[in-house]
Amino acid sequence: MRKILLRFKRQFSPRSLLWWQWLVLFVIGVWTLGRTWLPGFIRQQVVTNLTAITTAQVTLGDVDLNLLRGRLALQRLSFTLAGEERPVLAIHDLAINIRLRSLFWRAIDIEDLTLTGIQVAAVQEPNGQLNLMRLFPPVPPEQPQTEPADLPTLTIGEFEVVDSTITYQDRTRQGEPRFEVAITDLTTDKIDLQPRGLAAPVAVQLKGALNQSPLQGKAEILWQREQTAVDANIGLQQLALTALEPYLRDALAFQKLNGHLGAQLHYRYQTGSKASSAHVLAGTVTLENLQVADPLSRQTALTLPKGKIDIETVDLTQQVIRVTSVELQNLKVFALQTPTGMNLASLVQPAKQEHASPASPWKFILKTVKWAGGELQYRDSTWPETETLVLSPQELELHNLGSEATEHPFRIRTRLGDGTIAGDGTLQLAPLTMQGQFQPAGVDVAVFRPFLVALLPGKSLQGKVSGSVRVALNPQSTEGGIRFDGALETTQFLLDGVP
Repeated sequence: MRKILLRFKRQFSPRSLLWWQWLVLFVIGVWTLGRTWLPGFIRQQVVTNLTAITTAQVTLGDVDLNLLRGRLALQRLSFTLAGEERPVLAIHDLAINIRLRSLFWRAIDIEDLTLTGIQVAAVQEPNGQLNLMRLFPPVPPEQPQTEPADLPTLTIGEFEVVDSTITYQDRTRQGEPRFEVAITDLTTDKIDLQPRGLAAPVAVQLKGALNQSPLQGKAEILWQREQTAVDANIGLQQLALTALEPYLRDALAFQKLNGHLGAQLHYRYQTGSKASSAHVLAGTVTLENLQVADPLSRQTALTLPKGKIDIETVDLTQQVIRVTSVELQNLKVFALQTPTGMNLASLVQPAKQEHASPASPWKFILKTVKWAGGELQYRDSTWPETETLVLSPQELELHNLGSEATEHPFRIRTRLGDGTIAGDGTLQLAPLTMQGQFQPAGVDVAVFRPFLVALLPGKSLQGKVSGSVRVALNPQSTEGGIRFDGALETTQFLLDGVP
């Protein structure tokens, strides 16, 4: 046994070790150090440095380090605000693969960076403050402005975010609406960061969902100290309109809202460059199976199988919304006149608020509304239940709607029974009034029976009506909701079968 120990001592003494044996021992030592001491040290440094720049409580689970491959993984990293139980930001896994040779040139070359399982819980507090702003302490106002230091030279070959969720809850609105963006996959091409910013625009692709509605997007992002530019295209399908109810109630007083919304939008943001600054949104919005119930009759007042909105621009800087056209296909409208008013008037009027709010600084312009197909049903609660006036619009155009316009010109061509009516005039939405000149042609006189029942009670009417008549609609009038004035010609007119 003594001989064996002496032989082992001679072979593994420092003087007798060959270079490759030293190399093996060095690799084993580095591997042991990387597996035992370094992960704990890195974990402590990460928590300490993050705690120094945030007001939240920082926790970090495991740290996985592989020096031979240049891989570092942080697991279960979370940020929890004071007074809250759940983290406002949590990352299940952050994995980085670094090309270690780049460190010799004082640069950071990351082969790939992957974030898995990000959970962001954004909350708009009742005072209007976003909770995410509390992650970082406010900058003291007396602190002097200093020139920002140069950024490190950093290259990321592949950046990816997978299986992540961003939730937003708005506590400033009644019902506290909640939106959830599920990010299935977000990837970028090469990111080249230089001391003054990005060397070239970074392309970003997104696949995910908004409230379980498919969401896709592509963007190019350029950030430098002197300028910032974002150019993005966003596609959204089948978003339930019920999610937007709390925001629409600020302008409309409806009882119930159903339907889905889709959008193809182009977003552009640019500032700091030689060109003019921009912060605009444009695109197309589609509506499907829209149903709106008014608060007066609590019945469905509007039904729209399909609609389209072409947005020229939403200028977020100038606070101007310009809509080129609104197309309504096969829209069905039910207008009911009651002693307390018309249901459509109660729908378009602003919702009542306990405290009057200042006028909105936003300017809204809508050039054209087109309605083709469908029908308009008008009923007066004083009529017999079987009596309803039904119009089937072939074409209706309404022009120049907006926040600064009070009267809106319109033109209409519609079927009424077996005849037609063409006309034009002006419409006012709040309060709801209408004046127009109409030309009926071959309209069955029986459709006007509800208006004549007070003059001709119990009488039957037959015949055709043509001519020109002026119509005034004023639901608020105490003398009746509709007034007629003009000249009509009748053919084959019979009253109780008598010519």
